[in-house]
Amino acid sequence: MLPVVFTGLSLLLPAIAFAQSSSSGLSTPTQVSPVQEVGPDLVIQPSAAQVTGQPSASKNLSTTADAQSAIQSTGTTGINFSKLITFDEFAQGTVISSNYQNVGILFGGSELKIIDDISSANSPVLGGTPPGGELLEGDITGQFVIPGTTTPAPVYRMTWDIGYLNEVGSVEMEFFGPEGQLLFSLLNNQTGFLKYSASGGSIGIASWRFHIVSTETAGFGVDNLYYSIPGQDDLDREKGEIACSQGNPVNPGVGNKYQMETDYQGSRPFPLKATRAYNSIGGSWQILPKFSYVPGEVAGQLIRPDGKGLSYFPYGGVEWRTTSPEMTGRLSLAADETGAISGWRFTTLDDQVELYDTAGRIASITQRSGISHTYTYTENEINVTHSLGGSLIYTLNTEGVITGFTDPAGNLYNYSHSANGLITGVSYPDGGGRTYHYEDRNYDDLLTGISDANGDRFATWMYDNRRRAIVSEHSSGAERTTFDYSYTDHPSSPQTVVTNALGKDTSYHYITVNGARKVFLVRGHATDNCVAANQSYGFNAKAFIASKTDWKGNVTAYLRNNKGQELSRTEAQGSPQERTITTQWHPTFNLPLKITEPGKETTFTYDTQGNRLGRSIIDTATP
Repeated sequence: MLPVVFTGLSLLLPAIAFAQSSSSGLSTPTQVSPVQEVGPDLVIQPSAAQVTGQPSASKNLSTTADAQSAIQSTGTTGINFSKLITFDEFAQGTVISSNYQNVGILFGGSELKIIDDISSANSPVLGGTPPGGELLEGDITGQFVIPGTTTPAPVYRMTWDIGYLNEVGSVEMEFFGPEGQLLFSLLNNQTGFLKYSASGGSIGIASWRFHIVSTETAGFGVDNLYYSIPGQDDLDREKGEIACSQGNPVNPGVGNKYQMETDYQGSRPFPLKATRAYNSIGGSWQILPKFSYVPGEVAGQLIRPDGKGLSYFPYGGVEWRTTSPEMTGRLSLAADETGAISGWRFTTLDDQVELYDTAGRIASITQRSGISHTYTYTENEINVTHSLGGSLIYTLNTEGVITGFTDPAGNLYNYSHSANGLITGVSYPDGGGRTYHYEDRNYDDLLTGISDANGDRFATWMYDNRRRAIVSEHSSGAERTTFDYSYTDHPSSPQTVVTNALGKDTSYHYITVNGARKVFLVRGHATDNCVAANQSYGFNAKAFIASKTDWKGNVTAYLRNNKGQELSRTEAQGSPQERTITTQWHPTFNLPLKITEPGKETTFTYDTQGNRLGRSIIDTATP
């Protein structure tokens, strides 16, 4: 393994444009052309002392069967990523081509072999030798495939190390889409051992090529490679609340049934809450946020209160980077007052700070105002204390499962569970409650209905054999909504048809942007809720909405910064009624300082905690 990281780059595709397909009638994103290459939007320069891992001796596997067994045993991380490929999975000197097919990659190039990295003893790398050339001077290529097959499949992110490089600009790294189109390329901008990360935007990286383009006396090798599982969207990001849900509620893009239940909410500022979120993707309930990380894995997963999972990987000494460019929260290692690592710190765009302990458990949540919730853990309880007074106390059974809680007034709430750990019921202090049904014949963790305390069923869901919700309805068939996924896996224009209780169809057309599905076109029945209020959408390279067109053809265009904050909004673009609103943001808080619109300018002032002190409005229309 290459021992030192000197630099890191994250690459994104440019803003996404769309066109209509004349042959099929389906809407498809336009292809990214070579002239739309983009450079890095993120540069990190850790110190030379930051070590990615100690060099490890080769496993020296003597047979192909032994080696294949070692690869197969790596499996996946469970969070949409491959295991780290360190090239010590095979004996040094092994010729490499389809050896890593089981984990989704085929290698090619100039007589590729696993060899010693002479700059770091006993650290194997993948290197090539061109005909008549020198060791480590050959091309290295990779093609992503469905694991265990030869079927091509793109990834939405990959990360790798390359080195040792003696010359700047000596090695070109090229990345290609599913049609062989060049997505982007770059040259090494430093010398030494370098670490890179690239994302494939709306198209995905299908293959890549690294090769020497000028004098490079050291040659180069590749190490520490990992990537999102080929052909898979980042389904954990599809959990929880989304911009567009239909029915009660269901994510039409992937068929995830999401249910948020609030069992208790206090009345103080930043109130204590007891909530539960169910997602049919994964088939489980989430009660508390957490950070899941196994030392030695390439990434960890931040689990949000709604069950959404966001993958992060360590990048440098303290900072962690997300695989989701549109995710604006920042994750880093946290330290206690002595400087010792105490866990992780997550800061949301709204300046809320969440601390997680070294076990990944939520330790505290503090708002910008300073009001906080603190979590303490014992063998039998989790105590959530409000900084202004009062506590929620969760009770645990001997297996660590939450069986209920006591609110600040001493009232008791109880959860019942099935044999496989799913919540089957809740009882409230006032005698109310709910019963949760799991009746699917194929999957016993799919939520199929909810009944009230009297046993009257008021909600029902049905699923297909791929766990996707196909029917959502209330009692007596009220508000019945159906989902047709016949074209959801269409290679060029995935879409889902949603039929409402009136029998009206709406087609939602999707693109995959960095592993997550986004609606870019709505056809059929216009509604006033979610994205169906508009007919089409455009996205920028960060997967933020860059434009939207309503059903009357009115276009609204947005300019945003890397945090996703709106810098300008142009309404009725291209029409006589066009107007632009600009916003200047506070350098520390997610708060506006000045909003300028035609005829009016509004400014805001805040104290050091972000509390608003004043607002002034200037009439700029009057001479």
